[in-house]
Amino acid sequence: MKTKELFLKDPLSWTLANEGVSSNNDADEATLRYELETFVCEGEYESALEKILSGYLARLGSNEQAGAWISGFYGSGKSHLVKVLRYLWTDYKFADGTMAREICKLPPSIVESLKELSTRGRQGAGLHSAGGTLKAGAGDVRMRVLQIVFKSVGLPTKYSPAHLIMDLRRDENFDKLEKALKAEGKAPLQEIDRLYTSKALHEAYLELYPHHGTVANVGKALQAQYPAKVENIHVDDMIDIIKRAIERDGKLPCTVLVLDEIQQYINNNADVANEVQEVIEACQKRLDGMVTIVGTGQSALNDTSALQRIMGRFPLKSHLKDNDVDKVIRTVVLQKNPGQKKALKKLVDDHSGEITRQLNDTKIATLPEDQSDYASDFPLLPVRRRFWKHVLHHTDSTGTTAQMRTQLRVTHEACRVVANREVGAIIPADFIYDQLVSELLNSGELQKRFHEIIEEQGSKKQGDLRRRICATVFLINKLPDTENDLGIRADAAHLADLLTDSLTEGTDEVRKNVPLLLKVLHDEGVLMDVDGEYRLQTTEGAAWEGEYRKRLASIKNDETRIAAERGQLVSKEISTALGGIAVTQGVSNVARKAILHYGKEQPPAHDGPVIWVRDGFTESESSIVKEINGASTDDATVFVLIPKAQLEELKSAIAASLAAEETLAAKGNPSTDAGKD
Repeated sequence: MKTKELFLKDPLSWTLANEGVSSNNDADEATLRYELETFVCEGEYESALEKILSGYLARLGSNEQAGAWISGFYGSGKSHLVKVLRYLWTDYKFADGTMAREICKLPPSIVESLKELSTRGRQGAGLHSAGGTLKAGAGDVRMRVLQIVFKSVGLPTKYSPAHLIMDLRRDENFDKLEKALKAEGKAPLQEIDRLYTSKALHEAYLELYPHHGTVANVGKALQAQYPAKVENIHVDDMIDIIKRAIERDGKLPCTVLVLDEIQQYINNNADVANEVQEVIEACQKRLDGMVTIVGTGQSALNDTSALQRIMGRFPLKSHLKDNDVDKVIRTVVLQKNPGQKKALKKLVDDHSGEITRQLNDTKIATLPEDQSDYASDFPLLPVRRRFWKHVLHHTDSTGTTAQMRTQLRVTHEACRVVANREVGAIIPADFIYDQLVSELLNSGELQKRFHEIIEEQGSKKQGDLRRRICATVFLINKLPDTENDLGIRADAAHLADLLTDSLTEGTDEVRKNVPLLLKVLHDEGVLMDVDGEYRLQTTEGAAWEGEYRKRLASIKNDETRIAAERGQLVSKEISTALGGIAVTQGVSNVARKAILHYGKEQPPAHDGPVIWVRDGFTESESSIVKEINGASTDDATVFVLIPKAQLEELKSAIAASLAAEETLAAKGNPSTDAGKD
């Protein structure tokens, strides 16, 4: 059986619309249909929709609506959720007559709430939705909100042309103007966009408003009444314009206004937060209780001081989590054919040993709850799915490789790659490297030279595995190794765990070849070994490493130099710890300062205590102990014994330190992976 036969939809037969990226910018109907069909209304997505719909319906008839806040990490599906909400809200009708609510799989509670919304809409002025990214556009927040509203009713997003059209409609002259321009072979909206320079527009306008007298006067009047640059307006004017734009027969429809990426727009600026708060409050209180605001941001409202300023405007809160993303990926990409689930379960059970050994000594090792996810995630193992998440998190410095959209794309591409392989094939962890390499190069997370080193391996013997090893070493070394350390190491065992690509064949071969190739790559200077872990090495780094090891070997054999360095270090530490000791003696409490004495010779006479430091490198411990036991009890001498075994541990550290100092002086700082030198 081929792997593609396990899936409900053959991964080779379909593609991700818009590469899995959703935004609140309206797209073509094919993309919109796909987003509605693949919307997974479960978990927090379902909860968020229910809160928004029930909260809105409960407040209809009052003078004020309550806003909803959707938070979650970058790429968690916030934009996808609120875009689906907008089209479900109005039950968007496609060109073929299909309705949005028909093609979106929704739980009964959401279906009932949407039916109630439609009923309330029919009783009033209908339903309306508007949405867009707040940080897009121009002008202050009031102007940006107006641009979103203008677009939702088919008006130009520029304030003055939109204002002109609304005035023409108020006077019942827009249709006449439009007809006159079309008769001249002109596109009405294009001419209105050129409202100061369009002769055809001025002539048609003069026909409708003859009191201007001449075409020249029309141009001056339009420029005075509809200025070219309007970057900010008063909140009262904003409310008036919104009413005029969306009202129907003097009434406002049931409206949802989505303001995506509010947090990015505020950007921790308290003044901007206050402006946003003022706008949202005005919309909620002064639009007859018919408009609700839905905002999005990565953080919960109480996470930052700036967001706390708008907290009161959003009492309905939802936070999207990792498990919500996993549900989306399993439903959209990994959903299995029900008829194959039994065979898939047997495959997993038969090879549970290989699955559970994956990174079993790390913080992302197999968990008890993974048992229920094996079939759902296959051919992606849960351990590797978690590895991908951490790699994405720690390489996403720019926010361009967001988690859900990237995981959707990468998982789908991976399933396509293994689709024609026999069942048992699994997605290797290094697959994500090829999917991210362009973004990593552009963001600077992957140095160009390291990329060249990885690619060069493909042309050599066993090139594919050599290249995959180097790519995985790079990914592992992007993970934290101090705070929040996951315990994943670029060593032979963990690399083999991540590189196996089948449960049924070749695993022993991979585990045998990985250690052998690591040694080859190390000997060639491609990788460097740091305490048993491997890192990519540049040409400069390899030269530095060679010089360092040559000097290290020389110093390790120079016992005299190491002994001198060790003696200085020990003397310094003991002097720091004991050098200031003084005791008082006699009835008169005379202060007597202790002296430090090193070596096997008797210390000189001293009017006070002596601290005699002896070590096991120059004398035997037994002879010193014998001497101490035979010493006079009147001797004011304190012995400090340092056993040879204790100081032996310093030898390698001293040699490494001296070799590094010499190599730095000769070669400078090596070029190593960012953050690892």
